[in-house]
Amino acid sequence: MPVATTPRCPSCHGARLERSQWRSHDEKHRNPGQRPLRCTDCGYRFLAVAAGNANTLRTALTIGGAVAALAATVAIGVLFSSGSGQEAIEQPVAVSTSFTPAAMKAAEDGDVEAQFMVGSALLADAETNLAYSTKALGFLQQAAERGHGRAMLRLGVIYKKGVDAPQNYGLAAKWIEKAALLGEPQGMLELGRLYREGVGMPQDMVKAYVWLNRAAAARDQDAPRERGEVARLLTQTELRHAQDATLATPSPASER
Repeated sequence: MPVATTPRCPSCHGARLERSQWRSHDEKHRNPGQRPLRCTDCGYRFLAVAAGNANTLRTALTIGGAVAALAATVAIGVLFSSGSGQEAIEQPVAVSTSFTPAAMKAAEDGDVEAQFMVGSALLADAETNLAYSTKALGFLQQAAERGHGRAMLRLGVIYKKGVDAPQNYGLAAKWIEKAALLGEPQGMLELGRLYREGVGMPQDMVKAYVWLNRAAAARDQDAPRERGEVARLLTQTELRHAQDATLATPSPASER
């Protein structure tokens, strides 16, 4: 009688796995016959071939070049359902997801870009639990403290929304402003929104216009519309002052 292959994590080779969710309809559509899993030992997320779908996957690999590019080598084993009624899973297919074991190691070793990428990928998973959130926030915090602008922005937005971390407007304003001062277009947009809404700092429509104006100049797509909405709330004198201030060298709120 054939025996089902025990799935293993491609990163740490651990066997303690849990089901994850598809990150998007597109990911599910591009990977027929597979299912997402996450290793509970190291947090690595990967795709594995589900039992009963081996023939479907073979057909997809023959017909679909895009799927074949993601999984160049697929080892298909013979499976059967376990007595517990759970669906057996074949050995994981080597499919690239949002980050690789090498990226995880680089993040743990202190690589700033890897910390941002892995931290963001962990938080993007629909089934991210508290342990993964803590690890992800740790990576983002380390990257932000070492000057990574997008990590600063990501942290700021997380604290503003209060999802994946407790809501904290002071920390939101701190990290969003730092990102804006580094020239991150979305950081400028978010800082303009903070001034417009009076979140984490006193409401100031002139400063809101200044930062939305800078974001628009940096080609953020949402900034022109929001800049126009704020402009309608300003007097002509305030608008001229805001436009002149846009050209001045920005400085942190703590220095003004």
